[in-house]
Amino acid sequence: MQSPSPRVYFHPEEDWAKIVLSYSLPTAVALLALYFQIKSNDIPLNFYFLSLAILLAFSFSQFGVVLRLKFPNTAKVLAQMGVGFAAFSVFIAIAMTLPSNIKWVAWLIGAIFLFLLSIILSTHSSVPE
Repeated sequence: MQSPSPRVYFHPEEDWAKIVLSYSLPTAVALLALYFQIKSNDIPLNFYFLSLAILLAFSFSQFGVVLRLKFPNTAKVLAQMGVGFAAFSVFIAIAMTLPSNIKWVAWLIGAIFLFLLSIILSTHSSVPE
């Protein structure tokens, strides 16, 4: 008599959460090093927004990974929020390097991207049976 095959545990959103974690931690360390190299009164406000976005991306992704077994729906939402904040941090970083007269382009593209990402993530359900 054959034993039933074990159920396959497949959750691609956990992969995204782990990717965000591997992106956020080195970025946070690099920001910390940069912070101490720049005089505190010369740091632009976008630097703080970037730091906050990376902190939120790391936190939401970490909570999503930790809570995945006990609260899978909450973990999925937290992991998706972590992905969103990680993507937003990329747009903040790009906007910091652009001249001030075209920074709005990066913010506009970032807002459109986050809007489309939220639609895709809210309508995409990948739970195999």
